[in-house]
Amino acid sequence: MSTIWGTVHPPKFSPQGFLRKSQDAGKAILRNYSNADFTPSLYSEYFRYLYSNLNSFGKEEFESCLVNSATDFEFKFRTYAEKFNMIDNRKQMSIIVRYKNSNILIDQLRHTGASKELLRKLQRYIVNVPFYLFNKIREANYIGDVNGYWVQFDDILYKPGIGLLANENEWIMGDGVV
Repeated sequence: MSTIWGTVHPPKFSPQGFLRKSQDAGKAILRNYSNADFTPSLYSEYFRYLYSNLNSFGKEEFESCLVNSATDFEFKFRTYAEKFNMIDNRKQMSIIVRYKNSNILIDQLRHTGASKELLRKLQRYIVNVPFYLFNKIREANYIGDVNGYWVQFDDILYKPGIGLLANENEWIMGDGVV
């Protein structure tokens, strides 16, 4: 990190999306406060600012499918559900990580295939990663396809207490510490 006139600048920009908007919110709040102002109310202000500047999360579709048709009681729940995505799957891929009891569930996925109940149990072990990182992890053979779902094969990829190791140097070190 470099420092210019007391301001810390990261070595490279945050990726677009939530991380960039979080960084921008932090910068906007810090412009108006000194270090002495770090109080719980400052954090509340940060999150208010951040969430007020996030995407609409399907606000337009919500209004057209559910609000505008409310007077005629012709709600378009299915249409709205099909259009709405909290996580943009066009930019991210999901990986099921090996953590605690997930090995049993992954074996079940491998031998019996996916079921609604099994997928609901596996949800807590899913990590979403950007495509560029997903491709790196796949090319390094740390994940593989199990009945249509990407699953962690190598224990190096995920460390309890740290999470998914996104930096290749951490994969090589194998201990999660660079």
